[in-house]
Amino acid sequence: MFDPRQLTLPGMKKPNLDSDSKPPKRIYGRFLKGPVPLNWLMTTSRLPGKTLEVGIALWFLSGVNKNLSVRLSNKLLSEFGINRYAKHRALRVMEEANLISVFRKPGRSPVVTILELDG
Repeated sequence: MFDPRQLTLPGMKKPNLDSDSKPPKRIYGRFLKGPVPLNWLMTTSRLPGKTLEVGIALWFLSGVNKNLSVRLSNKLLSEFGINRYAKHRALRVMEEANLISVFRKPGRSPVVTILELDG
């Protein structure tokens, strides 16, 4: 009879195939949910100022809300060390690079939609 517990290479742990094995540990706290396109991040990292930090915050909010359109508040960005002026500059640069589209309304946080890169 076949026993999968005997199929290990030297130095490997034996697989735990018991039915009473514990489920994987849960991750607590805040984290970046993926997948995040690497070419999008690399393009953002080449832009000036705090664009990469704003981009990471956008992908974080996108993962939390399960939507590519998010409302970008100053409160979240202040945790990244980004003030409202740097936020507006970064959004403008990212919009010019066709990474995002922004809907602005006076007195409100902008609604940002993350766009897919071509190629």
